[in-house]
Amino acid sequence: MAAVESLSIHDSLKTGVAKEHEEAENGIFTQSIMKGTVTPAIYRQFLAELYEIYKAIEEAAELNKEHETFGVTHFPTEFNRVGAIEKDLEYYYGANWKEEAKSQAPTTTKYVARIKEVGKTNPTLLIAHCYVRYLGDMSGGRQIKYKLMKHFNLGSSDDGVAFFVFDQIDNVAHFKEYYFGRMNSINIDDDQLAELVAEAKKSFQFNIDLFKDMNDFVQKMKLPQENISSDPSKMETFYNHFKSLFSSS
Repeated sequence: MAAVESLSIHDSLKTGVAKEHEEAENGIFTQSIMKGTVTPAIYRQFLAELYEIYKAIEEAAELNKEHETFGVTHFPTEFNRVGAIEKDLEYYYGANWKEEAKSQAPTTTKYVARIKEVGKTNPTLLIAHCYVRYLGDMSGGRQIKYKLMKHFNLGSSDDGVAFFVFDQIDNVAHFKEYYFGRMNSINIDDDQLAELVAEAKKSFQFNIDLFKDMNDFVQKMKLPQENISSDPSKMETFYNHFKSLFSSS
């Protein structure tokens, strides 16, 4: 009988999160972006949530850049999104974005806490969080970018969509191949691989729950989403109501 070849780390992750990946892609909030029903007001709040998540990931990554397993897949120049998100937050909120762009989703608090925890206790698991977020952004980001540019009438520049621009990567397909090769070179045992897959599933679930947070509070809005444009006064009314909903949960 021929020996059964074990899956690589990348293939194990890809197979392990297939169900969660599909759920995230087909969620109501994700589809609202793809169909053009999401507004600048709700999208900028989503960016405020992502800002906290990516700050946590990138701070944990920097602290563990020399780690024997995580360090092998650490590509800050190519991956880091915090600077890009800051540009987008300034675009949507204005010069006072640091005071106005505040995380409100309950899931974000839990997500950030988990990232900080694994960064301190088991840095290998950071690979899972980077895989889910960065590779997901890189793979589907181009399509989302052009959808937002069209729906928000952003023009041809990257203003408002900098988050999706990986300008330090010349060829995404080639980079992903190299990244997965590095990932597969990591020396971990079966138990560690199982932990990594479980963490990736957990990371996906955080993102699914965040999408649900966003959608739930849009549905509870007294102001119909389609009536909220990029007009500053309407966006401010939306934000204040959005904040009060989270505060009462």
